[in-house]
Amino acid sequence: ISDLFNDEISDADGNFKEIVNAEVCSENGKPIIYFFGLSTCPHCLWEEPIIKEVVAKFGDKISYHENIDSSNDKEIFQKFSSGSYPALVLGCKYYRLGSGENEGADQEKANLTKLICNLTQNQPEDICK
Repeated sequence: ISDLFNDEISDADGNFKEIVNAEVCSENGKPIIYFFGLSTCPHCLWEEPIIKEVVAKFGDKISYHENIDSSNDKEIFQKFSSGSYPALVLGCKYYRLGSGENEGADQEKANLTKLICNLTQNQPEDICK
C-alpha cells in the first residue's frame, strides 16, 4: 500500500498506520470515518459494534460511512486495502487492515477514540479530554 502514497507512513495507536502529511478527507467539513466489512467475516462482526459505539460518541463532528457487503466508497477501499477485511480508514489519515481483537474491546475503543479526536481537533471536548 505504501507505494500508492508519496507520503511518509508511520505507526499509530492500535496497529493503525498514519499517513504523516495526508490531508484529512471530509464531508461537509467533517472528517469521514470509513468501515469496510463483510457479513461473513468474524473479525468484521467483532469490530462493527465497537466502531459504531465509538463513532456515535462523536455525533455531528464526523461523517460515518459503513460499508458492510457494499461497494460504496470503492475508491477509498481500493486505495487503503489490498482487498482484506475489515478495513478502517479514519479521515484518510489513519488506516488499518484487520480488527483490534488482539488488544481487546476496551483498548480498541480507546485507540479509535484517540485517533478520531486527533481528526476533530479534540471535539467534542467531553469525549476527547
